Amino acid sequence: MLLTRSAQYTLRALIYLARLPEGRYVMTRDIADALQLPPHFLAKLLQPLARKGWLHASRGRSGGVTLAAGMRALSVQAIIEELVEAGSRRDCLLGLKDCGDDTACVLHCHWQPVKHALNAYLAGHDLARLAADPGADHLLGDGA
Repeated sequence: MLLTRSAQYTLRALIYLARLPEGRYVMTRDIADALQLPPHFLAKLLQPLARKGWLHASRGRSGGVTLAAGMRALSVQAIIEELVEAGSRRDCLLGLKDCGDDTACVLHCHWQPVKHALNAYLAGHDLARLAADPGADHLLGDGA
């Protein structure tokens, strides 16, 4: 499973926010600076999450965005499913439309167990776990 650049940036921003104390607001441009992402692009990516209730946004001098209560417990699998548009999901590694158990491509039977294991792994890891992982220091830089 390969994520779009938009999904990668959004997931990185969510991990960044999960590392902050609960209820702490941070400006989108500060997140972008810490993650070395384009600020306007990141702001556009975070807007739908605020509309979904995943983030709370506040305007003003002490405003910004913060994770909504309970979001740290959301599985990485659920986040990815929400971020990746249904039309861009491809079950076939070769991008074939008619690839399935009955019409399998050359990689289908080899990819299925890997795909299931990956999905199970992502379902078993939540945002809080990723944020607490020491590997997040390298991913996010020193900004969090």
